[in-house]
Amino acid sequence: MVKRIQILIPIVILVVLLTGCRVVFYDESLDSQPTISKKSVEVTLEGSVHIENARLVIRGQTNLPKGTIILIGLRSFPENIKNTEILEGKGQISKDFTREYTAEIDEAGEFTKVIDKERDDQQFQLEVWFRPNLQDETVQDRYGKNGEFIDKGDGLIKYDVEGESLTGFVKYAPIISEYGGSWSLAPSISQSRPMR
Repeated sequence: MVKRIQILIPIVILVVLLTGCRVVFYDESLDSQPTISKKSVEVTLEGSVHIENARLVIRGQTNLPKGTIILIGLRSFPENIKNTEILEGKGQISKDFTREYTAEIDEAGEFTKVIDKERDDQQFQLEVWFRPNLQDETVQDRYGKNGEFIDKGDGLIKYDVEGESLTGFVKYAPIISEYGGSWSLAPSISQSRPMR
């Protein structure tokens, strides 16, 4: 029996010591890998287009940073389209931009672009786009190369470029030959309204 106790005591001591000590394997390379977290950003853009004589003056205010490039495109309507069809957003427009321009956001978050109409009777859908894939690296860091960090905004849109799904921002306004004055930029052509 004494022999058993002599063998049992060291085993009990060894078990107590081993349960208090753990070996933890730690991979230090995990510390150097960046953690991927989804940023959540909202884009705001308000603006208008003023139609006078044969000129379009597009003005906007946005929360996009200085240097951001805004794409301004005109898609033409067929010559025989009724104004009511345009205003209701039912008119067929050209697939591609008829004319395309860019404007740059200034320090105050504003942009202005003046466009000459070729003819006074032309009717267009004006589109004002923020496309992250066209921006420099600084802007892409904030909004995502493909707009993946943009998840809020009145004008948010999903679109495809060469089979790749992107997120951007767009506002519309009608350019109708019989109507002058100013129109608000809106998330759809049917939501755009004359301004007083």
